[in-house]
Amino acid sequence: MAKHVSALGKVIDMTALSTQHEKTRAVGNMGINARGDLVDSHNQVIKNNNERISNSYKKTISDEPEPAKKSQLTPDQPPIDLSELSDAEKEFENSDDDIKK
Repeated sequence: MAKHVSALGKVIDMTALSTQHEKTRAVGNMGINARGDLVDSHNQVIKNNNERISNSYKKTISDEPEPAKKSQLTPDQPPIDLSELSDAEKEFENSDDDIKK
């Protein structure tokens, strides 16, 4: 970062300013400090920034294959009891069996 000049002409070194306050809790609702470490309400580091970044990277790049998805196919229809059918229906069913073979 560079040195900036304020409206009153004072020189502000942004690098020194951020280094000076790197352990202070940042303003916002993320619960991190200026370095990116996850902190609790007492500014104690829960997880440092390197751990957070490596965990999020591991979630996106994984060596494990995705679990196989279940088949969307419906099960075959149960066989029809031919004893309940009329002669014409039995003949029709037998002709379907010949087509399938």
